[in-house]
Amino acid sequence: MEAPQGGSDRDKSTSSSGSSLVPVFASFPKDFEQASAEEKLILLESLLEGYQEEVDNLTKRAEFGENAFLEIYQKLYEGLGHYAALDSVAGYCPVKITSDIMKDLNDEEKILPELYVDLHKIHTTLSNEQEKHGSEIKKLNTLLDEKEAVLEETKEALRTSQARLVNQLRHEKLKSLVFGKTVSVLLEKKRKLKDEPNQLEEAVLEEIKKALQNSPTAKLVNDMRQEKQKSLVLGRAVPILLEKNRILKDASTQLEVKLLEKTSSLETAEGNIAELTAKVIEKQKLIQKLKEDVLKYARDVETLNLDIESKFKKKYEDEVIKRPYLLYIEIILLKL
Repeated sequence: MEAPQGGSDRDKSTSSSGSSLVPVFASFPKDFEQASAEEKLILLESLLEGYQEEVDNLTKRAEFGENAFLEIYQKLYEGLGHYAALDSVAGYCPVKITSDIMKDLNDEEKILPELYVDLHKIHTTLSNEQEKHGSEIKKLNTLLDEKEAVLEETKEALRTSQARLVNQLRHEKLKSLVFGKTVSVLLEKKRKLKDEPNQLEEAVLEEIKKALQNSPTAKLVNDMRQEKQKSLVLGRAVPILLEKNRILKDASTQLEVKLLEKTSSLETAEGNIAELTAKVIEKQKLIQKLKEDVLKYARDVETLNLDIESKFKKKYEDEVIKRPYLLYIEIILLKL
């Protein structure tokens, strides 16, 4: 007689636990709609744990009913009379236990449609969230395509400007080379013009010395007069040559200044090219990072949807397929 009493207490505890889950399941859809993504996972896990607990309770009750049935059958088989066996059956299955079990079954039958509606709402919510994530991913892909198009246009503009600068620099280099050759030729002419008066003066002095060493003849006097005239002409030509030398020197100085300016502009252009190249590399890195972030976000969303769908499917199959079968067995045992 102790086994049935223990079973009755167990049925009472399971019925109380099943009735305590009713307000939790009733408030679940409202809490689920207001919760965030992480809180939704936590609520879904708690709901699945509640389903598992209910299934465990039903399994225990089915096992208890099976044991009671076997024990009753054994007593009927071993008993002396049918009336004693019926008395023992009446002792094992009191009316109170039967009414409690039927009440629990009615409560569970009322809960099942609500649970099915809740599960359908959860499935609809998850589908909507999946569609929302898909639209967000499409928007991100569109934005990424636009950024790539802008970057390609920027790259093309940079390539064009870089090619133009390179051509300009080449032209400037050619001009500077020609200018350098011209400056070197002018400097050489300047040196020759500077050395030519000195050489002429030295030659005249040498001739005068030679003439003084010889006897003064008429021819020598004429030669000296001619040399004097030459020296006078040379003296007049020296200032002219010096003036030309000064003009050439000024021109060479101006050419050197222009060459320095061209060299400075060339260095500035090379610095601008290096800066533009660095900016292009930095933008390429930013676009690559944006692509990686978008792909990672898409993988996380897909993994989350697959996990939720697998958990929901498993618990749904366990509850919808196994539970009616267990209830059917329990009703058969009660009828027996």
